[in-house]
Order: sequence, then structure tokens, then C-alpha cells
Amino acid sequence: MLILAVNFLPFSMSNLFAQLYDLKNIDIELCRIYNDDQQIRRRLAKAMQKPSIELISIQNEMDSIDAKDQIYVSNILDNYGWPDNLSDSANRAVFLVIDHGDKCFQKKYFKMVKEKADQGVISKSDAATLEDRILMEAYKPQKYGTQTRLANNGTENVIYMWPVEDPEKVDELRISVGLHPINTYIQTVEEMSQMKVIWDKNLSVSFFKDKSQHKKTKRQKLK
Repeated sequence: MLILAVNFLPFSMSNLFAQLYDLKNIDIELCRIYNDDQQIRRRLAKAMQKPSIELISIQNEMDSIDAKDQIYVSNILDNYGWPDNLSDSANRAVFLVIDHGDKCFQKKYFKMVKEKADQGVISKSDAATLEDRILMEAYKPQKYGTQTRLANNGTENVIYMWPVEDPEKVDELRISVGLHPINTYIQTVEEMSQMKVIWDKNLSVSFFKDKSQHKKTKRQKLK
């Protein structure tokens, strides 16, 4: 009876683990997440060209999708770590969910992202993008020039390049992680958004802090 119990335990545990951690189904779900993530952001980019009530609706839909995706991905990462042998789209989905999370979510999993980039599972440009995003959220200059911010220049809404730590070396850093030169990136953003991109090398993060504070004060006055 004891022998049967000993033999039965590993069998039961392995079945339980297989049910909880089905790599094939995880990969399929992550690929779906990847497709949904890209689709909603294409819709948002298109809506941004002619701001309307639809833009707010799409933004809310995107936030809802992101929140659900973060619950799914964090459950995997917290319980099993970053799964091995995922498809490229599934690995990309994990990164995008982290990248589109809030600053606490990003910082929590940045070490995993860096490790996977060093292993070649995801691109080094992905890790660089997330690092820049974390720096921007902390109101610090970015390193690789991957982040922009929509703001009003006094007459219209334009896209600003977030301040870069070392503008003279940014292209060298970008090339080291597989990114195109920054002027090429700016041109791409302008073509996709149909909006002007301003890169003022003398602009500091205080410029955006002041704008953010101004918006908060304005909202408070309206209450």
C-alpha cells in the first residue's frame, strides 16, 4: 500500500503541473494577446490623426485590454518565470504587456526583460525601449531615444522627443542595440502619426514637469 502511495504521488503532481502549465495553450493565448495588442494600437494611432470622442473610447478599450493582459502575464511570470521554448510572437507578447504596464509593473519585471534580451530571446532594442520608458516615467532623461510625449506647443498638439541623456552619443547607443539612427526614427514616427516631432536637444525634463503640473492645477480649478 505504501509503494502504491509513493508511486501515485509523483504521477498526480505531474498531471497537476501539466494542467496548470500547458505550454502549447500558453503560447496560443500569448499570440492572441500579441495580435490584440497591436490591433488596438493601430486603431489608436489612426484615431489620433483626427481627435474625436472615438479616440477616448479606443483609449479606454486599450486600457481595459492591457489590464486583462497584465493579470494573465503576471500570473505566469510570478508562478513559473518566463517560459522557455515560446514562439517569437509569444515572447514578444510578454515583453509588450510588460512594456505597456504602469511604472511599478515595468520595474518589477525589467530584470527578466534584460535577462531575456541578453539570452537573445527578445531583442536588445526591446530592453532598451523599456529602460527608456522607466526613466521617462521617473522624469529622468532617456538613454536610447525611444520615447516621445504628446504636448501642446502653444498653438497645436505636437510630439516631443523625451530628453536624451547624451544626444551626441545616442546614435552609437541605438546602433549597439539594433535600433535605427534617431533621425530615421523621428521620420518614422512622423509618417505613422501624421504629426510633427520636435527634438530639442536643449529641452530638459522640467519642461514636461511644468506642463504636467499645469494640467493638474487646471483640473483642480475645474472641480
